[in-house]
Amino acid sequence: MKMKQNQRLGLTGLCFLFVLLFMTNCGTKEMESTDPYQFQEEEFEAVPDVPDVADPEPEVVEPEIGDVVTSPGTSAVIDELGNVNGESDIDAETKSNLEDILEFSNGLSANFKSKAENLSESDIDAIFDPANELSNDYSEVLSALENVSPELLGLLPKINYTDDYEAMNTEIAFPEEGQLRVTVPEEATQRTNNVYGPCTAAALKAYDKKIEKLKKQRDKAMEKAQKNYERRLDEAEDRFESRSDMLDEKYHEKLATVKITVLALYGVADQVSSFSPELGAVLKYFTIIYGVYARQQVDAWYNEGKLLLKYKFTEEKLAALEARDKCIEEILIEYDKCVDKANEVLKDALAACHDQGAGN
Repeated sequence: MKMKQNQRLGLTGLCFLFVLLFMTNCGTKEMESTDPYQFQEEEFEAVPDVPDVADPEPEVVEPEIGDVVTSPGTSAVIDELGNVNGESDIDAETKSNLEDILEFSNGLSANFKSKAENLSESDIDAIFDPANELSNDYSEVLSALENVSPELLGLLPKINYTDDYEAMNTEIAFPEEGQLRVTVPEEATQRTNNVYGPCTAAALKAYDKKIEKLKKQRDKAMEKAQKNYERRLDEAEDRFESRSDMLDEKYHEKLATVKITVLALYGVADQVSSFSPELGAVLKYFTIIYGVYARQQVDAWYNEGKLLLKYKFTEEKLAALEARDKCIEEILIEYDKCVDKANEVLKDALAACHDQGAGN
């Protein structure tokens, strides 16, 4: 009886041993059939891709270049004197204006007065010839006009500058070659060369693959930002050239416009000379004074306009540069977030490998 009981216990133990050996063998085969790298790569799927970063177009505002306007007082003088037949027909305000012109002219040389009295249309054409600068023959007039009376100044053309010109008081400069003003940080990865087994190796391999993917996404996004920047520079240059052409056209138009006023003064001077040579001479003085001052004002407006367009060109290039730098800075921030997440996953993976037994 006791022998049979021992036999049963022996058979039970033997069965248990067979079951244990079978389970151990199955477990070993299961571990051998599991790819550690595939498992680790799935872990890194939790790391997000570098997201798209907005790169809005900088606002473009067309500059207001201002204008050179004629004096309403001079227009009134021309209109009135073109319809009078004698001194008695001239009203008091116009006579007062003529007295201001005469007083100013008395301070000029006899050479100026002789030139004015012999003024011709070809002289007027020369004053407004855009191909040539104003002759030095008129330097005396320009010097005298620096201290002109407010009354006479009110009869002369003037420049209407816009608020855009005030912005030029702030100095700006475009950096050479538009270099990137964002510091690309050193890699924040936690790569290690210490490998303790297939589990650790698999974790590092999956990590490297994910980091490489993130770098490519980062570099592609930065390249796109750079291309947008280069396109915006080209567009800014196109606008600058277009605006410069427009300014050139307006310059010629403005010279032609003020020349019409000067020719009208010249015609009125001849008409008034028929009944009053003295007043006719005063009007010829004024014709040269007005013409020379008008040319100076138009030239000054044109030169300031060119400076304004260059300033706006620099502003727009800086806006493109700042947009690129801001975009790249945000790309780098998003990239660092993704790397931080990858570092967390790697840390957990390495810790899990260590817990399994030195990476086995």
